Amino acid sequence: MIKRFLAFVTDYCLISLLFGILEFYVFELNALTIQSIGYFYVFFFFTMMGQYILLKRTLGEKIFKLQVQGKEGENVEVSTYVYRLFGTLICLTVPILFLIVVFPKRRSLSDRMSSSNVKTRIV
Repeated sequence: MIKRFLAFVTDYCLISLLFGILEFYVFELNALTIQSIGYFYVFFFFTMMGQYILLKRTLGEKIFKLQVQGKEGENVEVSTYVYRLFGTLICLTVPILFLIVVFPKRRSLSDRMSSSNVKTRIV
């Protein structure tokens, strides 16, 4: 569970850093506007999808040796990642939903929405 948290924080920090650079130096948006928050969600979604499509996992998952699998341990499809991202975006909007992970099954909202699990990758 700690590895998952650290992987998420790594991904979130990298994406926030990239978005911050784009926001202030390219688009010159005010960080507190609704428009800026909307752009962040879109940027977050496409950045994460790009990582999933190109690398088959995010940089945080790669660093902490995690892998998303289907319920039966099979590799997941792109549609699964889309469901996972929508679950993550919902949790970013309502942060208390991140606490679903502390229930006995240790599955996040993203896991539940996409019928997947995150496991430590064995190399």
